[in-house]
Amino acid sequence: MEKVTEIGLSFDPFVIKKQSFSENEKLKILSTPSSSDVKTFPTTVNDCKQAEFYSICADETTDVSVKEQLSLCIRYVDRIKSEVREEFMGFVELTKTDAENIAGNILTYLDKWGLEIEKLRGQGYDGASVMSGHVNGVQTRIRRTSPRAYYVHCRSHNLNLVVTQSCKVVHPIRNIMDNVVQLTWFICASANRKNILKEEMFTESDLMDKIMEINEEDDSSGKLLQEAMHKKSIQPLSETRWTARVDALSAIITNYEKLHNAVNKIEEKSSGDSKSKAGGHRRLMEDPEFIMALVVAQYVLAFLKPLTLSLQKVDCDMVVAFDEARNLLRTLKSIRSEEAFSKLFERARVLADVVEIILQPRRRVGRQIHRDNPNVDSAEQLWRVSIFYAFLDHVCTELERRFPQEQRQLMMGQYLLPGKFDYLTDECIDEIKEAYNPDLPDIENWQQEILRWKTKFADKESVPNSLQQALVYAHQDFYPNIRRVLVLLLTLPVTSVCCKTLVLSSRDFVKYDITVLTPTLKDIFNLRGEQGYLFVCSISFIRSVNRK
Repeated sequence: MEKVTEIGLSFDPFVIKKQSFSENEKLKILSTPSSSDVKTFPTTVNDCKQAEFYSICADETTDVSVKEQLSLCIRYVDRIKSEVREEFMGFVELTKTDAENIAGNILTYLDKWGLEIEKLRGQGYDGASVMSGHVNGVQTRIRRTSPRAYYVHCRSHNLNLVVTQSCKVVHPIRNIMDNVVQLTWFICASANRKNILKEEMFTESDLMDKIMEINEEDDSSGKLLQEAMHKKSIQPLSETRWTARVDALSAIITNYEKLHNAVNKIEEKSSGDSKSKAGGHRRLMEDPEFIMALVVAQYVLAFLKPLTLSLQKVDCDMVVAFDEARNLLRTLKSIRSEEAFSKLFERARVLADVVEIILQPRRRVGRQIHRDNPNVDSAEQLWRVSIFYAFLDHVCTELERRFPQEQRQLMMGQYLLPGKFDYLTDECIDEIKEAYNPDLPDIENWQQEILRWKTKFADKESVPNSLQQALVYAHQDFYPNIRRVLVLLLTLPVTSVCCKTLVLSSRDFVKYDITVLTPTLKDIFNLRGEQGYLFVCSISFIRSVNRK
């Protein structure tokens, strides 16, 4: 804890000389500073002013004091270090949550911070209609003031919607998600039931040895299962972050035998409603379709986790986001095969063996409306078609729909990367010039600058393949137009994760009573602005440690 304080106090020399706070003052500590308070984070504001452009990211929520809080962050490219920076600016208390009020607050505070609205080039929000509406949404209202402030739907939110919609459409996957939520909460809601599971978690089991015998070395789902072996508890599934559910599913598969034994013991020792619920969960875990759908869901979602983590990085840009999404799409299509499913079927058979059941589907009937009933000859073929192929196809369809080539002309700027010169045709060069024309500083020399840029990397074996790497070579004096295009692409927001993290932390913020915190944490409470961001991260870290 003292180390956290040391880091916090070294983050910035400015510390407000106040030792205690009322409940209402706690949120005000992290509230957005007015123009007279800008001295508390001069570095962020001044660096953003010096940047060529910037973007705004925002997200709102209702905290436990039933107040609407809008979290504001800015994204820009540091002019000196040529690196992407995402900075938390503060919370704004909203009196209304309509588009007019939210857009007005954003514009007001940009003006208070002294940030020129003419330099605003991107807006990053979730897909709520009040934010994304093309008629009177927040993004539309701000574009009336700054026409080139392009709206980007948070890519992390998009990816979450890919999983959400796919899970809801495929009935067996939808059912296991709902049932696993109930199962994990049933265990975690009682201290006695958690203790029974905890005792089982420390018993010996050879389940993972059997699973790893049929696992391939480069199997991402297998690696997650190995990581889950070290966890000694089962966490409830996240209600909102569906892409994070793969960790909980991995832990359930890894400890399937132990979890089944624990549910058995709970059923034996309980009475009344708890006994009947435990019996229902036990029978669920002995359902062949549940086991098969669990294995398939964990396998497919494991491929999505790297993209989820990549989108949450500060240095992730639009080009990386689209490239990785397209690569993921190709990968998912490549695993749609009988060979891939046969290994999953064997993995499910191992789970069925530990709970002593036969991996066979339910009885089929001529007329079936509540579940898929394809005309197949075996259990493996039935679940390959009705679960594996169906889930994969829906995930691929949603990926194509939610990661389209939006702002196509702007995205064509990626072909200025030396690693993508093969796509840089004369037509493409003209389209890039047209898209970025209002912001290009030396448009008369556009063609010869492109020629010099391509010649620069003609004889090099190793060339930059990312915007961040290419920006280092694009010197302002020699390649002003190309540098401007690269900076604009880096400035566009990819996600609003920086805001989302703060919003989720602020929901429980006022639950903490300053009088019961240690003196070390009281010191952290004295920080505001950039320091307040560190405090929220510290609280989130402490809470996560306490849960474990």
